[in-house]
Amino acid sequence: MRTVFNHTLFKSIMLFLFALFFFRIGSHIPVPFINKDVFHALFEQQQNGTLKLINIMGGGSLSRMSVFTLGVFPYVTASLIVFGLQLTSSKVKELGNTESGKIQLEQAKRFLTVGIVFVHAATISAVLQSQSLNGHAMTTVSGITFYVTTFLSLLAGTFIVVWLSTVLSFVGLGSGMSLIIMIGILSSLPSNIITISKMVESGSITIMSVVALVSLVIGSLVAVVYAENAVRRIPVVKPDPVSGTRNSFIELKANPVGFMPPIFAAICLSMPVSMLQMLGSNAPEFILNIKSFLSHGSYGYVTFYALLTIAFCFVMLRATVKPDQMAESMKAQGVVVRSIRSGIDTKKYLDRVTTSLTVVAAGYLIILCSIPEFINLYLGVPLYLGGTSILIMASTASEARRNAISMLESSQYGEIEKRIMND
Repeated sequence: MRTVFNHTLFKSIMLFLFALFFFRIGSHIPVPFINKDVFHALFEQQQNGTLKLINIMGGGSLSRMSVFTLGVFPYVTASLIVFGLQLTSSKVKELGNTESGKIQLEQAKRFLTVGIVFVHAATISAVLQSQSLNGHAMTTVSGITFYVTTFLSLLAGTFIVVWLSTVLSFVGLGSGMSLIIMIGILSSLPSNIITISKMVESGSITIMSVVALVSLVIGSLVAVVYAENAVRRIPVVKPDPVSGTRNSFIELKANPVGFMPPIFAAICLSMPVSMLQMLGSNAPEFILNIKSFLSHGSYGYVTFYALLTIAFCFVMLRATVKPDQMAESMKAQGVVVRSIRSGIDTKKYLDRVTTSLTVVAAGYLIILCSIPEFINLYLGVPLYLGGTSILIMASTASEARRNAISMLESSQYGEIEKRIMND
């Protein structure tokens, strides 16, 4: 235990707890000039599943219209745009191969983040100023003053959260972005449990519905833990200094694209769906038809969500898995896939395997994230902890656990080495 509390792991845990505390404080600081009572009442009336998801991942920031409302999502969207440019432009792709180029790409992401926050702030400001409840306006001021204060507040909140995620990335527990999103989900759990308890007491939902919800959550957790730790073993032959060669395996994750594709899909659907929900029943008929088609839990919503998830799965595959680099590295080390020639044949083989894994992973992600939509629709149970949230928490926690174990083992090896040197 002394090793744990004297080294990196203890500092990492403390920093994680600090980020959790800081995030909770920020999620309760509201954007200026918001009538909180009116906003909360309208939010409860008009929120859809996508808004619930964003609200949960933001630790309830959206329901309070806090400065952390947008969280890391503008930066994530900017990163996705830059990655798309790298795929389509050879000049942009070359920038990622040099340190100076990486700095330029990072600056581009931050400028894009400012632009994305500006668009969101303008949209949010316009929508909020147009809303009222029983004659009470949602904002206490209007015009350019509200636009500017909303933009500056959301921009500051976004970059603070991005800074927090950057700090968390350096502590070694995993991706800072993933940890920030997990912190938001964990922050929302107590209030969501209380809400469900009150709904049971009032008779809004039955005990059996809650049992079904708990069973779904447990089943989803088991499925996610199994899927995220599953690997595809590829038999290879490695050079051996004693026997000449030896049989071994290289392991590829069964889900090579992680949990970001459904999040990207939710982000892409959030804006049009939210705007349609805000329009109310006085909109033109064709708008109402679109609103009904894309309503949360509908076949149209799930279809678009599934298609976007599939698309982002293959985008993430291109971003995270490089069969050509893997083939070159294996060739340089003398590692050969059984029955496959080195070089281009190995690259093609790895490309086929990773593509097949991605197809299966896309199906797994769609099922996991779409089933709660229908359960919510037919059972009437508010799935505050849906498939996407479970996926994020389980996979991020598993990665943090693996990294923590690695830190402990490294510390233990260091202690053993010191004792040997002293002896």
